[in-house]
Amino acid sequence: MAIEYRPGLFPGQKIDLSPFEKPRREPRPESYLPLLRQELESLKREINRQYGDFLLPDGKINLVGPEAEKHQELVDAQEEGWSREARRTRADWLRERDRNPAEIAEMALTVVFHKILGERFIVCRASKYDDYNNGLDQLLIDKESGDVLCGFDEVLSGSGQDGGLKKEGKMKRIREKGGASLEYGAAIEQGKLVRQSLKNVPAFYLALDKKELLALLEAIKADEEKVSPAEAVIFGKLLISLEEQAAAAGGNWALKAKTNLVLEKLKDSLVSRAAA
Repeated sequence: MAIEYRPGLFPGQKIDLSPFEKPRREPRPESYLPLLRQELESLKREINRQYGDFLLPDGKINLVGPEAEKHQELVDAQEEGWSREARRTRADWLRERDRNPAEIAEMALTVVFHKILGERFIVCRASKYDDYNNGLDQLLIDKESGDVLCGFDEVLSGSGQDGGLKKEGKMKRIREKGGASLEYGAAIEQGKLVRQSLKNVPAFYLALDKKELLALLEAIKADEEKVSPAEAVIFGKLLISLEEQAAAAGGNWALKAKTNLVLEKLKDSLVSRAAA
């Protein structure tokens, strides 16, 4: 009995099944959390081996000093209050916070900045106290001069919210005050890390969209020794953002001079890293 083919089909013809294939699902940022935690733990070990007990496993500065107990109580109370507002237990609220793409962006940028800048700078996340109360996510400490160069605050854009505008407004207010304050900062003196509170720290924000975040996460996953194109693009975007924010410093010449020094050192570090 002869085989009958459907109209338009012929023996040996390949059938295009692409219309029936399910579209490839984009990975979710939280799927990279185990990798990011591993990278931050590695950063913590590296910095603490050289400078003592400074960072926690998540790459944040730990609370040490005469006010540490009081400040930890405030952090605890803040987290309890925010979790009650969200109708969550504090443990659930913290887990959800870690899975937030904005928090993941902060972790990813810490890892990438450490990769690019780690030879010359200590790259770390600000303490919870300074994150909650002074509005900075990350710090750069110059190993050569010993100075805290600047602080960063990140925002994940493209979520339909005005996060970028809010950050811009917050950074403007910080600039008008002459820079950010840090209760748990540090400096390098004669090769040793000295904890100290700081004032007038240049502060900047960096906006990423979800596509840039996923590209960055994939670059971290690839674990290449050289700076990947995705990492170089994000770092270049940071430099452009800093230049724009430096120009917005207006007549605050001291802050503008500090900002230009930050830019010069970051550019030098990127050039050195690319040549390595």
